[in-house]
Amino acid sequence: MSSSPLRVKVNSGIIISALRRFPNGIRMGSFRLPGVLVSLPMAFFFLPACVWHGEAGETDASPATASSSTDTNQPSTNRQLIDGVLTADALSMEEGGVSRQVTLDAHLEVEQDVQIMASMSGIVEEITVDRGSRVSKGDLLLRLENRDLSLILERTEIIRDQMEKGFQRAKTLFEKNLIPRSDFEEKDLEWKRAQVDVEIAREILEDSLVRAPFDGLIMDRFAKIGQKIIEDENRPLFRLTTLAPLQAKLFLKEEIAGYLREGDDVEILPRYLPGVSIPGRIEWISRVIDASSGTTLAIVTVPERGEFGELRPGTSVTVRIALNGGSGGVLVPIAALGGENSVVRSTSALIEVFEGDRRTWRRVRRG
Repeated sequence: MSSSPLRVKVNSGIIISALRRFPNGIRMGSFRLPGVLVSLPMAFFFLPACVWHGEAGETDASPATASSSTDTNQPSTNRQLIDGVLTADALSMEEGGVSRQVTLDAHLEVEQDVQIMASMSGIVEEITVDRGSRVSKGDLLLRLENRDLSLILERTEIIRDQMEKGFQRAKTLFEKNLIPRSDFEEKDLEWKRAQVDVEIAREILEDSLVRAPFDGLIMDRFAKIGQKIIEDENRPLFRLTTLAPLQAKLFLKEEIAGYLREGDDVEILPRYLPGVSIPGRIEWISRVIDASSGTTLAIVTVPERGEFGELRPGTSVTVRIALNGGSGGVLVPIAALGGENSVVRSTSALIEVFEGDRRTWRRVRRG
């Protein structure tokens, strides 16, 4: 027990408040209790909340903090337990921001990872790639039997050439005024129609050829020579994926997403390389919160190659994100809330703030 003297300050505002509420006192039967007598018991009722502690001669003190134990590891606040009331000197606040880190597990993936299917029915005649093959956009992967389609294209090309010759003859005769304009225009339309038929036949023939839609790596092959492909079955023939850019999808809690912005830097920690940190960047954050999970989607991009070798799709990683609470706020020491081992365990707390002669209660967020 400290030997420092106790001083009791009865807030005159309690008496004034009681007098304002009961200016004429309280009537009890045939007796009326004066208002000032009503206020005195209220003042003594609130006496424990008005106990202040300090050295002799001090005039400034702080309100009591609700806690039943002290923490020796916290900054010195001259707190002690007196008659069940924890007292403390006034604590000075300072401006600043709160920074902390969160880690999230994810897998690296790529945006372009597709299963390739045929555009038409047919029999597989030729396969030009296999698993692990690197391909470029437009490379031939598979050919269906298409001899009949090739013959159709050849026939339409012959007809087109005939129509072109007929058009040229008609043009010469028309320029010499030997045929009417209607005959010339008819030959012109026949030639144009033949050109369109050739393009249609060429497109149908092209549908029998399966090509790579983008640069990438053949991850798997499902097609076999002689296999019958039916268009409506949507049966995959190959799986094609890119190797870069790599990305990780993170599902962030609403309170975490509020600290982040697109372009913020993060750390990528591959699990198979302990101690290795690779820089990443938040490329995109969704503006929509999923109502069922309370999370929002964020996409982090990762460099294709790092100092310690090539990163591949599917790699398990841990993403470390630094959350910056910003600056310009007021930091309240944890000691003011009773310390880390305090009974105060909620995510927020009420503190009494003194600004000059003004005293207000404000809710603060812990952490």
